[in-house]
Amino acid sequence: MSDVIRGKVWFGAFEDGNDAVCVANFDMPARPAVGWEAKCEDIYRATQNLMDSWSLTAEQLNEFFGDIEKKDGASWITPTNMKGNRAYDNKPCGHRSMSVGDVVQFGRDHDKKTYWAVAGFGFTELTSRQYDRWLGTDSRDRDMFVRDIVKAKATVELIAKEEALVN
Repeated sequence: MSDVIRGKVWFGAFEDGNDAVCVANFDMPARPAVGWEAKCEDIYRATQNLMDSWSLTAEQLNEFFGDIEKKDGASWITPTNMKGNRAYDNKPCGHRSMSVGDVVQFGRDHDKKTYWAVAGFGFTELTSRQYDRWLGTDSRDRDMFVRDIVKAKATVELIAKEEALVN
């Protein structure tokens, strides 16, 4: 078993136009005893702008904003597609925080891929077909698309539980 889990972070919830944007690649240390949701939570935490920008380096923060201790981000996540991420004063602003409707892709290149969408509460796994539909959904509606998948899964689980009680 590999000691690193490779993947990508896709932002699609609020992007201009309909394109989903790969904002990071990751080579996360593997924790075999931890489930996929916990791995998603690690990635989610690493892509939040709490104290500074997760996607800017310590050097960038210090150059443009003074002596700032880098707190957000993770050493195993590498931001991508930083072109154009500038504020009105031409200082880099980095990427936004990961949000509902964005997707974590486990696997890169020729690896087997699985997809997990950020839901209103936690994460939900997407099939390859659902992921393709997510890509084709208007960016303003991707959060609702994920919400609908979560609701559909909950309905299926409820029906299965009711049928088990009857039988």
